[in-house]
Amino acid sequence: MGLYVHDVRWLYQEAAFSRMLGFVDENRRVKARSYRFVKDRALSLGAGLLLNYAYGRLLPTGAWPSDMHFNDYGKPFWAEGGAPGFNLSHAGIYVACAIGSGPVGVDIEEVGEKDENLTRRCFVGTELPQILSEGQVMEEAFCRHWVLKESYVKFLGAGLSLDPLRIEILIDQGIRLRQDGLEQACSLALYEELPGYKLALCRQGGQPEERLEVVTEKDLRAGLA
Repeated sequence: MGLYVHDVRWLYQEAAFSRMLGFVDENRRVKARSYRFVKDRALSLGAGLLLNYAYGRLLPTGAWPSDMHFNDYGKPFWAEGGAPGFNLSHAGIYVACAIGSGPVGVDIEEVGEKDENLTRRCFVGTELPQILSEGQVMEEAFCRHWVLKESYVKFLGAGLSLDPLRIEILIDQGIRLRQDGLEQACSLALYEELPGYKLALCRQGGQPEERLEVVTEKDLRAGLA
């Protein structure tokens, strides 16, 4: 199992962006080039690079899987038997990747201003006292709960089909999750070491917490060489 995050700002430079296109497949190259803005191009390419890096760390001698497939809600996966599960996310200046032997979901979000109406559309009654105070949204708490929900949705591969109000996050002694009132057996972890960001990982239950590895430009280049 591996959990990685990478700052893509060095890919804002056209020379670096063009040079690193050679380290991803044609589909990723086309996707990265399709974006109009430099930041979006860097995030797209950075996600592909980080996935390749993570795969090499997990299976350094393994054959690369063939074409990527997508489920009905857009979650990518490799179809070959024995291929690892993975998930990608991006926000702000970061891309994140989780990879392992089973289904995984990862979400990273930048802490920012949110309004009360949005909060009430995303969180159930038991969550609201931890997020709203006298009508004011506590931004850190909003982001903390949101990434945990999103990581679970991405773990399931359910996309926008799953209403966030069907999911309840309980943060007391550990982190638990209920869907439609029933506690789920998944394992959730929250990471808050990146200033201004929250990251969450969801995977099958009963597994130890995974360390978040911050991958530098130097690390990434060396791992892909």
